Amino acid sequence: MKTLVLVRHAKSSWKDPELADIERPLNERGQREAPLMASIYRQQRLLPDLIASSTAVRALTTAEIFAQHLDYERQRILRVPELYMAEDVDLLEFVHNLDDGWETVMLVGHNDGLSHFANRLLAGEEIGSMPTCAVAALEFLTHQWKNLRWHEGRLRFYLHPKMWAKDD
Repeated sequence: MKTLVLVRHAKSSWKDPELADIERPLNERGQREAPLMASIYRQQRLLPDLIASSTAVRALTTAEIFAQHLDYERQRILRVPELYMAEDVDLLEFVHNLDDGWETVMLVGHNDGLSHFANRLLAGEEIGSMPTCAVAALEFLTHQWKNLRWHEGRLRFYLHPKMWAKDD
């Protein structure tokens, strides 16, 4: 069985209009929510064999925060420029080329591609649009990443920050 964990980057800052999109950092909310979600994810006891991230600052920072909470060495994060704003078909191509020795892979990326990817992979259910710092774990009955197909995944769990929001 293969497990694909999809993480949408935490909330980013639009404070500096001069920054290129790929350079935008996390804002205060993102800096709060990423450690929270990483900690909640850790409780699921599904440690990744590989963390792969878009090279956008907001995605890579989110990946590094998850890595820290999962005792995954930051230098082992695979930085993949092609994951930046990738569409669902690009994400599937990337996954098809993963090493079959990895059973659980975490991808940290962006919407709309990440949400479309998750929804197309799921069989008979949808999670809709993933909010920032959402985590979706999908399982596939295969031993080879190249065998992942649309509508064949089973949702193991879906987590997002609003599930833990405190009412004021």
